[in-house]
Amino acid sequence: VMTRSFVAALVLMTMVSGSHAAKPQDPLKIDALLHSLLQVQDRLAAGDEAALGLQSHLMKLLAAGIEESRSPAELSDAEIEALMIFGIIGTGSKAVSSVLFDRSMPQDFADLAQAIGTYRQRKRAQALKRFSKVDQDNVQERVRPFVAFALGNLLSRRWPKAAVRHYNLVRLDAPGTLLEEATIRRLMALYGSNNQPQPFLRLAMDYAQRFIESPYRKQYLKSLRKGIVAMRRGLTDDEIVSMANLMPVPYRASFYMHLVRKSLLSGHLELASFAVDKIVEIAEANDELPIEAQQVKLLKLLSRMRDEEPKKLFAQMAMIDTRKLHVDDVTLLKTAQNILKTVIGPVDDVATQSVVPEPELKEEVENDAVSSEQTTIAIDGEKESLARIEDFISKSNERLNSIDGMLSE
Repeated sequence: VMTRSFVAALVLMTMVSGSHAAKPQDPLKIDALLHSLLQVQDRLAAGDEAALGLQSHLMKLLAAGIEESRSPAELSDAEIEALMIFGIIGTGSKAVSSVLFDRSMPQDFADLAQAIGTYRQRKRAQALKRFSKVDQDNVQERVRPFVAFALGNLLSRRWPKAAVRHYNLVRLDAPGTLLEEATIRRLMALYGSNNQPQPFLRLAMDYAQRFIESPYRKQYLKSLRKGIVAMRRGLTDDEIVSMANLMPVPYRASFYMHLVRKSLLSGHLELASFAVDKIVEIAEANDELPIEAQQVKLLKLLSRMRDEEPKKLFAQMAMIDTRKLHVDDVTLLKTAQNILKTVIGPVDDVATQSVVPEPELKEEVENDAVSSEQTTIAIDGEKESLARIEDFISKSNERLNSIDGMLSE
């Protein structure tokens, strides 16, 4: 008898896949559900925020389907591959890990399944050991980018260069997917924390062109403004403008507004003034982006914070009618006033590292559809685990060197 969850899944799959959905009289397979989930995630990567609900339902149905499934020995190869992919990207119960560790798992899949199960349990050092036992050349093609994503997450804190190479493999093997979208955000965090402004900027521009409509763009924008502030010395105003101009006008204005707030909080008055000027320019050139008169007044006052006499500017800010400001703008005003009370000299003349801490690599995982693993990594793994992984990576150097050029075509 078909369970209630499987009946619901059939309805969802019909909505997602149309004529490709399983027929009601057919047994519903895990790989069919995963196929539907990945289709939904592709829609999310393209900006279809309405698909978030479908994604959530399919995640739950997949977890339930795996829990209700037969033993791994009775599953098809396609179903086992779907199980392993879901083990990396999926949410769900401990039952998913239990199936991955099941002793009846066919030998061809056992090592990789156990490595993924350990990764899912967030046992990072042990997961690296188990991944090192897997012949990466024999990993199934559809599973390969997800394994690369997991390894990137595991390696990101202690071995960032190795992590970057794995993340680049994801971009090569899964372009345009939500998996790539999440990978770009992680790469940006890595480059930002390791003070590499040019690779950071290239990825920011790539994301702005291809994924800015994603419902996870808030995490991108957060990483973007943190990286710009942290690496201010390595990025010119023109480079920032070129990147921002790739965004639609509303997102561009939002980016500059958040950059103003982040800059002020970090004491970067020059950067804040630059961002304020851009917001005013955008508002004046786009009638569809109205800004309240009091907000314009606030922004113009903020743009003079480096040049105006502090007491005079503070008095002018006190004249602003906060009742007509958005709550975030009120916070912005108070932040500026606090700076004016204490400012002695321009903070931008101080080394950036002494003002702003490195961007954290911690992801808001509960809001990130393609990761069941946080990227704040502290690994105590042995060097031999890296050796075999690096052996596989070394075979891909030519592909890695050309990836950015290929993706920008």
